[in-house]
Amino acid sequence: MPVIDASDKRLRTGLILLVAALWLGLCNQLRVEWSINSQYSYGWGVPLLGLYLFWKRWQCRPDPQPGPTPTSAALAALVLLSLLLPVRLIEEANPDWRPVSWLYALMVTSLTWLAVWYTGGRAWGRHFFVPIVFMLVAVPWPTPIEEYFIQGLMRDVAGATVEALNWLGIPAVQQGNLIKLPSGVIGVSEACSGVRSFQATLMSGIFLGELYRFGRRRRLLFVFLAAAMALVFNFVRTFALTWIGVRNGTSSLLSWHDPAGYFVWMLAFFVLWIIAARWRGARFEVMPAPSVRGSRPRRLPALALITVAVWLLAVEGLTAAWYRSHESGLVLNRAWTLEWPKQDPGFHFEPIPEEVRLILRFNTGQNGVWDRKDGTRWLMYYFKWSPGRAAAQLAANHSPVACLPASGLTLVSEDGWRKVAADGLELPFHGYVFDNHGEPWHVYFCLWEDRFSVQNGPERGGDFGRWSRLKAVLDGRRHLGQEVLEIAILGAHDPATAMAQMRAELPKMIHLR
Repeated sequence: MPVIDASDKRLRTGLILLVAALWLGLCNQLRVEWSINSQYSYGWGVPLLGLYLFWKRWQCRPDPQPGPTPTSAALAALVLLSLLLPVRLIEEANPDWRPVSWLYALMVTSLTWLAVWYTGGRAWGRHFFVPIVFMLVAVPWPTPIEEYFIQGLMRDVAGATVEALNWLGIPAVQQGNLIKLPSGVIGVSEACSGVRSFQATLMSGIFLGELYRFGRRRRLLFVFLAAAMALVFNFVRTFALTWIGVRNGTSSLLSWHDPAGYFVWMLAFFVLWIIAARWRGARFEVMPAPSVRGSRPRRLPALALITVAVWLLAVEGLTAAWYRSHESGLVLNRAWTLEWPKQDPGFHFEPIPEEVRLILRFNTGQNGVWDRKDGTRWLMYYFKWSPGRAAAQLAANHSPVACLPASGLTLVSEDGWRKVAADGLELPFHGYVFDNHGEPWHVYFCLWEDRFSVQNGPERGGDFGRWSRLKAVLDGRRHLGQEVLEIAILGAHDPATAMAQMRAELPKMIHLR
């Protein structure tokens, strides 16, 4: 065994600490999604599973081979590390912006793989590749992909459940991701949100495929098997919850929702584990990578490690300094109160389901419904979040384009931005037109932050486009308190009529404090 002197140990310890600092920063960025989105709650265990896979690979690592030249490795590291500062600045103001999360994750995994490749050459780069990139299974999917795939998946599961119920003689009707029963409506959260078990099962398939060292084709087949199993078990879960709703009423589902999800995932993992163990017995393992016997890992220069450590500290210091210097220039936004039109015909507050409270985690929330004399029906939602890292993301989760399609409504068009005056305020609303089985819904969404930049004014209104997000970075706005006001008008002939009604009614309900 080669002798390792004290300097080697110090350099190795320094490298481990630097890599750990990068990964802790990434986990801190992703923890918001892991905490508030139940479908990604499995992410808390992914770093430990990835570390275990790395340790398993370390036990059978090949001998090192020559790696990249110091110049090429330094240039690659310089490019990756230069991205860290803009990424940290952007994600500090936009912890929910998933493209930035992916860029951050790819940057950290690439730097880690580069260090392994430089140290042990091509043999180590191939050998440790999967454990390093395994962390990507915990990064939330980009929103367009998630909405297209997951909404379609949930709709298919709901449709299959309705067909099975009708075949058994139980009348059921599908509306989007909802299942209407004689005893009530099974909502997305109760019956059709099997996304958690679906994505967790995919993660399990990737983990077991790596744990048992399957070949590429066998590993790909195993992941497809995990996806198919997740679909089948999601259908079983949805059907079971719906059956419980038929027998005991929809109010009984809250106590069964989470246990059913965890049970389905554990059952799928157990079945996959049995299959993986049998395939392992058939000797589908990957052959060890070729190695150069007697060679030693190449040391990273001490100056390089010190430079990287200084840069990581500088990035955190510059990020904190940027936002603190701008936060002193932010002013409190004008506070307003909402006076509900309790005198209108049929006005009543709709109770907000407990599962919705658990998802949105608002500090204050109300939902009112009433009819106007002109024949239109109004639905209004008001939510407020105190300042915090997850406040903006929780507010964004309640946008119309995220919630209403799951309820069976189809987005027809966007009516653009309008400012509606009320008691000296100008509230920015984004208008949408949805179709509910031939009935138009005119929906207006406003997001109001508790502070704003003096130079740019108090506008955001629920705009989560690229420029709005970058503008938040330039203004130094982060972790602000949020208020959401969403109004749906049913029965208006066209967007112009609905907006005219908004301008007439909103000043009666909004008052400055």
